[in-house]
Amino acid sequence: MVPAWLAGLVVCGQPAHSAKKYSPEALRIDLLYIQYQLLNVQANPFALHNKASWEQLFSKLEKECKDSLTAEEFVKRMSAVIALLGDEHAHLDVAAATKVSGSATSGNARQSAAEQLRYAVYGKTGYLYAGSFDSWSQQETARYGAVLDSIFYQIHLDKLNKLVIDVSENSGGNSALGEMIIEHFYTKPYLDYSCNWRRSDEYARLLDSWGFKPEERYMQLSPGKILHLPSDTIRPAPGAYTFNGKVYVMVGDGTFSSAIIFATLVKDNHLATLIGTTPASGHPTHFGELYNTTTPVLKLQLRFGVKEWIRPAGTGGENVLKPDIEMPVKGMNIASLMDRVSRL
Repeated sequence: MVPAWLAGLVVCGQPAHSAKKYSPEALRIDLLYIQYQLLNVQANPFALHNKASWEQLFSKLEKECKDSLTAEEFVKRMSAVIALLGDEHAHLDVAAATKVSGSATSGNARQSAAEQLRYAVYGKTGYLYAGSFDSWSQQETARYGAVLDSIFYQIHLDKLNKLVIDVSENSGGNSALGEMIIEHFYTKPYLDYSCNWRRSDEYARLLDSWGFKPEERYMQLSPGKILHLPSDTIRPAPGAYTFNGKVYVMVGDGTFSSAIIFATLVKDNHLATLIGTTPASGHPTHFGELYNTTTPVLKLQLRFGVKEWIRPAGTGGENVLKPDIEMPVKGMNIASLMDRVSRL
């Protein structure tokens, strides 16, 4: 008997437009390729559905593939399948893949460090907008750090009582940038994420193509096995000017990926007060460390996470990021928000 959750999923259907159509055989080839990738490379495809259910689903889809489809139609019908992973980074698209380098990427236009970080003062409350954690090289990370240092030097000169760090529109990038921000307002040790990393030859080859050598302990595992990386204690390396006042981290609908990691570290370790609204898509425990590949016939871009990041507080509670203080942030005037924070 077909489970209820897969009963409505189909690959084939009536064509919606006159773009190039691919034969049922071509669609089956890409379907089987996607099946292999999801079940053998993704971090934990069995988190929500067991192996038998997945195999039953793909068998059903293959049998139902009787009509020609455009690439767009195939992607539309496969989107429901991809969603079953519970991987918020998982994506199948006809467009070129967003460049990745082992970290989650935002997909937004590139920004310089000065554009990623903006600072303003409202009375005795400072406002630091961290719009992105985008960084693809050590040089970019160093530039981000230099801008942070200059901002916190100015914060020192401004003699503020409170500081709001706004990641409500930050869709992620390199999680190391979030840790750099923490170093500027928190100096004690705190607990990091733990991780389950699924071994696959496919991801090892992708790392090699990027010029990275996979860790030996990872390569020693058989494909499909899980390398568990326990939570480490992070010991911040404080800068010359550490802010000692009250810190608020503001989250919202746009907080995602590495920005979720940053805000979750703050929340679970009680590093600062979380304000704003619960992020629309991101979850504290989630899949990351992006893998991308191209299907053999339709040349679709498929990506998903090969690591399962587990929040410091563990998996026992509800997997959402709830602010300590709820307040609307989307579309709000910053001056009004800062006035409200000044009265907390």
